Amino acid sequence: GYCDQQRVTKMRYFAISIFVIIFSVLGFADSFKSGHLFYANQDKSLARNLLLVNFHGAPGRISLAEQGYLQMLKEAIAEGPSTMSVNEYQDQLFALGAEIEATVASNVVSIVLKAPPENFSKALALLKSTLQTLRATETDFKSYKERVLANAKANFEDMRTVTIYYANRDYMKDSEQIKNGDSSPNAIEKLNFLDFQKSMGLVFNFEHV
Repeated sequence: GYCDQQRVTKMRYFAISIFVIIFSVLGFADSFKSGHLFYANQDKSLARNLLLVNFHGAPGRISLAEQGYLQMLKEAIAEGPSTMSVNEYQDQLFALGAEIEATVASNVVSIVLKAPPENFSKALALLKSTLQTLRATETDFKSYKERVLANAKANFEDMRTVTIYYANRDYMKDSEQIKNGDSSPNAIEKLNFLDFQKSMGLVFNFEHV
């Protein structure tokens, strides 16, 4: 259910946070035109090299009612660049032994890349291509919205999920700590294509990828 997914997300974010602390000496920071920082941290000691890119403050740039756009961003990143088909993208990841995953936690969007050392540069180029040429047409948006809405409806069948969701918003109001991509079916229903495009530009600036 939604609560279990939240626990998994928090565990993943905790693990990612540990990586940030351990590997910060290997990291670098830069600033986008949109004004917020991103941090990239790499660890080469694992069987597969790991690169973590955090867009700190990105969810906070999107209103609480529009956090569903961040779930759509995750869907877009999972499908790879618009310059190839989804199947071609997945085949390339498989051939490289690579994984690319986006997560959203309290006021941070994170992208994790894992790949064997010998294929890391090719996997990194694939990630860069994905971020620079996201699938973001109106048709893509409708597909993302349909999937995100279906997931939200399934999660909201659990009354505990509904109670926790609205209780957090009532207690924490518009705090950036609850800007984590979570959204209700009603809120997702109201999302539109033009605001989706604007929101993606607030998360990161493609020119700087």
